[in-house]
Amino acid sequence: MSQDSDKPLVLLTNDDGYESPALLELAKHISQIADVLIVAPVEHYSGIARGIPFGEKARKTGTINKHVFEVDDRKQIVYSADATPALCVVHAVLEIAPRKPDLCISGINYGENVGRALNYSGTIGAAIEAADFSIPSIAISQQLTYDDMFYMEGGSKAFESAARIATVLAQKILSDPPSEEFFCINVNIPHGATVETPREITSQAHINRWQWVRPTKRDFTQHFSFEYEEVSDAEWIPGTDAHALVVNKHVSMTPISWSIDANSDEYDMLSLEKLSVSE
Repeated sequence: MSQDSDKPLVLLTNDDGYESPALLELAKHISQIADVLIVAPVEHYSGIARGIPFGEKARKTGTINKHVFEVDDRKQIVYSADATPALCVVHAVLEIAPRKPDLCISGINYGENVGRALNYSGTIGAAIEAADFSIPSIAISQQLTYDDMFYMEGGSKAFESAARIATVLAQKILSDPPSEEFFCINVNIPHGATVETPREITSQAHINRWQWVRPTKRDFTQHFSFEYEEVSDAEWIPGTDAHALVVNKHVSMTPISWSIDANSDEYDMLSLEKLSVSE
């Protein structure tokens, strides 16, 4: 990967850590069409969104190490950064990349990122950070079985189709770059999908795919982690990411914006106007 390579440069990152089999499977396929730069967290950072540390904690992060992995009978350099997914993108663009990446792909995430829970995702956070550098970006997530989600029984093979689909999308973006200064799409791959699986342009579902489980009485002085469960009675609205993934079993592609302010149609404007009236 040289400064003057005539190949496009694709930055790969994730929120699951630099040793993720999904990340290496993605690299195997993307390297067939582009130069690949991998910069990923040294540890698991799911649920961190676009978070970055400040203060004393920030001064104790930022180290970067270089690793070499065997990927499809060739050596692949991978940089691990003691950083959140969003900051991995910052380190990559400002310190490591020999030139500005033409595309960033964040993933492949273990499990889907749809509905309201999108705001939690470190996968999404990294993609948004790249788009903020005016680098077109894809956040890609693979719906998984329980065993693959928690035990990775399928290994890299669980992500092969998602990697192929990501490569198809990457080729399209690289051959015809978007004109938008901020371009970011959230892609969710249903379990069992192939490159022939239909793809839908969707919107973000406005209800939760998962819900928190109320714990039983416990000792507050002891360590504890909340559990969550799938919403069983949800009525997914056609055209949303969750409907495409869960009901249609299609690949969902949702445009993502940097903005978190709401459309006025989502609020009772009279209630908001009351807040603006002086006493």
